[in-house]
Amino acid sequence: MGIGAASEASEPRAALARAKHIDAEALESAAFGFHRAFPHRSAKRRFYSTQVFAALILAAALVVAFRQFPAQTAMTLQAAAASLFTIAIFVRLLAAAQVAPLTSRLASPAQWPTYTILCPLYREASVAADLVAALRRLDYPVHALDIKFLCESDDEETIAALLSLAHDEHMEVLVAPPGRPRTKPRALN
Repeated sequence: MGIGAASEASEPRAALARAKHIDAEALESAAFGFHRAFPHRSAKRRFYSTQVFAALILAAALVVAFRQFPAQTAMTLQAAAASLFTIAIFVRLLAAAQVAPLTSRLASPAQWPTYTILCPLYREASVAADLVAALRRLDYPVHALDIKFLCESDDEETIAALLSLAHDEHMEVLVAPPGRPRTKPRALN
């Protein structure tokens, strides 16, 4: 191993030290804090017993209806689905008609809202340059942009690549503490 190889190996580690690290307690709070504070409003619990009971009653009613009156039940379900889709299309058309005046007023607001972009990356150093270049081309005022690159602590190459490219003050590299599973939704939390 030559001197050049040793310095190349230490570059990602030096970059890892320069990145902003998120502590495990903050990550755990982001992932589970809402559920602890508001368990009845949290989506962590999938179904309530009343929902399961209502679904079972509806399924049983459909089975009975299909056995007793198969053609009429199928036609009723088809008509209900067609009505639902027609109403949805009508509501969308009404909403689209309302958007044009709104967008003309919002084209140049006096104060632009801050727009945060979260970019979770894992072992993607090869695309870092293209990603940063694409984010720099966004048609939005730079002072109102807040771009966060979310990386895992063991992904030194991606962190080094991002730190070498993302020098803009609205771009920040954040390093998540080690944990499982290594998924992009976890990084977004």
